Amino acid sequence: MGPKEIAIFLAGLMVGILLTICFAFVLRIFSPWLRCFLGGAPVSFFSLIGMLLRGTPVNLLVDAHLSLVHSGKGAAIRELESTYIAQRGKILTSNDLVNVVAANRVDQSRHGE
Repeated sequence: MGPKEIAIFLAGLMVGILLTICFAFVLRIFSPWLRCFLGGAPVSFFSLIGMLLRGTPVNLLVDAHLSLVHSGKGAAIRELESTYIAQRGKILTSNDLVNVVAANRVDQSRHGE
């Protein structure tokens, strides 16, 4: 095998590794997006990418979003993410997040905000 064949092989290997990484990233985002879409609470693909890049737990936020939408209390995914970031130490499960959002809404309604 000559230098030209080795260079082509290495370039193909690098492209394969890059495609594998991109495919894994898309799959990591596609599953939560599909759950929201099929659950009747669509979320932007780019919102999910942003949450992943900011380091927030996408699946926890999606579960809480679906719970709130299905209970009729709907909340924007951005509101859930902001609440999670502000109360990170108190939230371990999606039910914790739903309870914190509900409590925040009650506090806001009491104060007339």
